[in-house]
Amino acid sequence: MRPYLRAANVGWDGLKLEDVLTMNFTDAEMSQYRLEPGDILLSEASGSALEVGKPALWEGQIAECAFQNTLIRVRPRNHEPRYLLHYFKWLAASGRTAAMSRGVGIYHLGQAAVAEAHVPQPPFGAQRRIAAILDKVAELRDARLRTIDALGDLAKQAFQAEIAGERGWPTVTIGELATARGAIRTGPFGSQLLHSEFVDEGVAVLGIDNAVTNEFRWAQRRFITEEKYRQLKRYTVHPGDVIITLMGTCGRTAVVPSDIPLAINTKHLCCITPDDDKCLPEFLHASFLWQPLAQSHLKRSTKGGIMDGLNMGIIKEVPVLLAPLDEQLRIVDRLGRQRASLNRARAALDALDRLHAALQVRAFKGGL
Repeated sequence: MRPYLRAANVGWDGLKLEDVLTMNFTDAEMSQYRLEPGDILLSEASGSALEVGKPALWEGQIAECAFQNTLIRVRPRNHEPRYLLHYFKWLAASGRTAAMSRGVGIYHLGQAAVAEAHVPQPPFGAQRRIAAILDKVAELRDARLRTIDALGDLAKQAFQAEIAGERGWPTVTIGELATARGAIRTGPFGSQLLHSEFVDEGVAVLGIDNAVTNEFRWAQRRFITEEKYRQLKRYTVHPGDVIITLMGTCGRTAVVPSDIPLAINTKHLCCITPDDDKCLPEFLHASFLWQPLAQSHLKRSTKGGIMDGLNMGIIKEVPVLLAPLDEQLRIVDRLGRQRASLNRARAALDALDRLHAALQVRAFKGGL
């Protein structure tokens, strides 16, 4: 048995090697799939336009390690590995990799598209200098992320302390908290909504990328026409709905903001409209993230061989401890004060990301 990497092992901040699986690769297969230091690994597929093509650098951390077909390996020949890593990060983060992909619902990159990508090839000295500049910005970004993680941990600890001190709160399922017809729903399937039907403006379409950070954020904007919306009106997303991702980076969740324009969700999101007299959206959001009962159910129920996945049935059965509404209000108010600090840290990170994006454009268009 030999270790191998799969899409779940590739993160924006590097390889995640805490959960490396093994498989019986033959010697002949290892000659084809063995990883070598300096290899770049790209995520081959994702339901999010900003996740497909996500890259990481292999530095030989595990002996005799291979890779699975949910990843694409790029072996640098005429490029410095770290320069190439930053180039593919730029392609993925800017949505260029998604534009190179194929598929409906799930973006598939494919080896052929990667092979045809034109990578700038300045002299090796210039490549090393560019990589060093972008590495420095990445270090600053990592420091900001550690601050955000620390603030997030404080919010988690505060919420879990409230749960630990519960006073006879009942355990209920999500299905019992959203009882109106259509209160728990996924988006349109198959031919109901094709990528070719997206337009430049109109009614917004929410996807995985809007919840992938566990806070609602606008990423790649997608729209459908008013006429198409009338066909898909039952998938409308409302202010205060709780969305949770079902594929790829599954289990990520966010509360839809009060200023959301007219919008629907894709099939890769489950959208929940909780009953007003039972549960606050922010309490439900925190419960998905931090209640041990809910988390263990989601982890245990995740389905999928190549790509993790959830479904609406699983979501309906998620158990949570339900505080009385007055307690929920107090807890949500406390979390809101902590979220204000978190939002300031995220604003600083956004400013750094804008600087990083500007440097990437200059780097890969000859400006550095």
